[in-house]
Amino acid sequence: MLQADAAAVLRQEVVTNLPNGVAWMGTPHALLGGDTPKQLLDRGDWERVQDLVDSILYIGVS
Repeated sequence: MLQADAAAVLRQEVVTNLPNGVAWMGTPHALLGGDTPKQLLDRGDWERVQDLVDSILYIGVS
């Protein structure tokens, strides 16, 4: 999967599965070094965001 495609799929996953997913994308997160998920996706670092989303959805880390 291309990086841009992976980021687009992840954005949709966040919006669909996280309460307030759109707001969450623009909120700085300590586990992302204080960056927002959107900032990381824009820089191409979708794997860090994916790891955090997986943790939130499947483990309960927030």
